[in-house]
Amino acid sequence: MIMTTSMPVHGRFTILDYRGFYDVPRIMLAKDEQNLCWIFECLFDDSLDEYADTYTAYLVGEEGIPLSLVLQRHYDDPPVNAQCVLAVSRFHFDPTTRVSFEIA
Repeated sequence: MIMTTSMPVHGRFTILDYRGFYDVPRIMLAKDEQNLCWIFECLFDDSLDEYADTYTAYLVGEEGIPLSLVLQRHYDDPPVNAQCVLAVSRFHFDPTTRVSFEIA
């Protein structure tokens, strides 16, 4: 079970890396305007046979950690504490949907 805190997450983010892509990236490593890195994860819901309509946000820390290592650690040892869960509809992506986004 994922527990969430009530930390607000908003603003402009630069996508550093992503995995999986359907209509939007399904897991992203992104940097905010304060140079903090975040993982945003949108999981597949087997019971609905489609992706969830939310991203779960995890604060990773300051930029400088090797990107591949951050995502690998996330897969190998999934965190149980998320910062928040956000509706995908709050994410406003750049035209390519792969470079940046803003959370309203």
